[in-house]
Amino acid sequence: MAFDFIVMRPDTDLGLFQLMRKKPIQYMNRLFKPSESILSPGFPKYWTYNVPKEERGFYQKVDLLHGKHVLKNSLWKYYHGNNACTFSIEECYEAFENLSIDLGQNALNFEIDHVEVGVYFHEDFDLIPRLKAAYKNSLFDAMKKSKSREIYGWHLQLTQFEIKIYDVAKKNILAKDVSYVRPGSYRFEIKYFDRNFLRKHGVKKGADLFDMESPIYSHWRQVTGGINFRLFPQLSPDMKTSDIKNIMLYYSDAYSEFNRVLKQKGGGKTDLARVNESVKKSRALLNPKINLNELLLKELNLNLLLSEKKGT
Repeated sequence: MAFDFIVMRPDTDLGLFQLMRKKPIQYMNRLFKPSESILSPGFPKYWTYNVPKEERGFYQKVDLLHGKHVLKNSLWKYYHGNNACTFSIEECYEAFENLSIDLGQNALNFEIDHVEVGVYFHEDFDLIPRLKAAYKNSLFDAMKKSKSREIYGWHLQLTQFEIKIYDVAKKNILAKDVSYVRPGSYRFEIKYFDRNFLRKHGVKKGADLFDMESPIYSHWRQVTGGINFRLFPQLSPDMKTSDIKNIMLYYSDAYSEFNRVLKQKGGGKTDLARVNESVKKSRALLNPKINLNELLLKELNLNLLLSEKKGT
């Protein structure tokens, strides 16, 4: 378990940026550049710090129009350079410490407006094409790069959070990211983007993320355990076409309706028997290799149990 993309707000005196000038301002060990657009008093609408390509820092924006200063980046990538690896809760804490030194302020005191809580895992087979998922009867949607047909993951957008599971290597390839990612690298995340929801679940500041009894982790477990993951079978090329059709029907969303309609008609027993016979013959091939719910919950619990930062 660790934190990927995160949005934080330091307690910044915005009056320091209410200046009628076009020169950069030095703040938190960074040079903030003014926007071209200005507010009616004559000072810039916002000031920004853009991270140089050779650095792993946080993008920053002091928004005078909306009265806030935000920092955005993947904490995972800030620490490791990529997010296709394990990232322990101890390393997360160290990342906050490094950021505090980097910026000259205690990042654990920054307010949290958005955080992705996730786990990394590795499997030696192509998971995403064989996977379907649903949460509270809502099916996950495919994750695709714009104008591409290739699916690299599945996600479900809800009102207060989003659930995602995806192939990191495929995502990078589609994004033309040249950094190497080990094939079979997968990420599962719950993205919490509702500020009020985070507050109700015990997260206001960075330090709250290291309270291992925080309600946010109870929520993460509840949601993850309640997802219906279905893995379609890996079928042998030597299998009869009729058996393949029957098995795919059995595993499809249409099977329950197919079953209901045939029973309603009072016939179709032979058709159902054929489907069940195909499934029975191939049962050894059809058993899923992994239980995703157990795997993901185990990864989270392992990190929380091993943490020494409880109640920090």
